[in-house]
Amino acid sequence: MGSRTFLDTPGHEAFELSRGRTMAAADVAVVVVSVERGAELQTEEVLMHASRWKVPVVFALNKIDLPDCHLELTRAELRRQCQLLYEHGLVDVDWTQQAEEAVPISALLKRNLEELVDRIRQVASKMQVRSDASKCP
Repeated sequence: MGSRTFLDTPGHEAFELSRGRTMAAADVAVVVVSVERGAELQTEEVLMHASRWKVPVVFALNKIDLPDCHLELTRAELRRQCQLLYEHGLVDVDWTQQAEEAVPISALLKRNLEELVDRIRQVASKMQVRSDASKCP
């Protein structure tokens, strides 16, 4: 895969501008959704930025180590959120299949992280690396 840089942006509402700028420079977006909280408003915002900048998306469902893990419910909610964004014309990509294929992980226990890295590599290998910091808003 060569050298890659990972940029992490907080999910808090106050960081909306930095998420947009980060997405403008990204080659692949890894959208991490907590199975504890599900997809939130910031998830929609990230997907709209990804659509705007034509950035492919990989989904990860985090916190699968929790005792009350609602993995399939979270996956279904994420699929529905992706479907609605597409149907309402808020994004020009239908990410329902990517949501279905979301990688379940536990960052805390380092579970399935290699699978997530493999998925990122797979997506990155299908595209031309196009990051160009000069296009950042």
